[in-house]
Amino acid sequence: MLYSMTGYGRTEQSIGDKTFIVELRSLNGKQFDLRLQMPAMLKPFEFDIRSMLSESLERGSI
Repeated sequence: MLYSMTGYGRTEQSIGDKTFIVELRSLNGKQFDLRLQMPAMLKPFEFDIRSMLSESLERGSI
């Protein structure tokens, strides 16, 4: 859990022959601004990912 407005986190998870890497960078900001970069194969999950992150994060440039 991030408690500071400025931070960085990275994790890797292997499932079968696929490895998923998630990096999260947060900068100070008064509004919630989420920018996602992901491969085309994960685009169908973008709405779900945005929803999960917006439940946990209140503000900042993510």
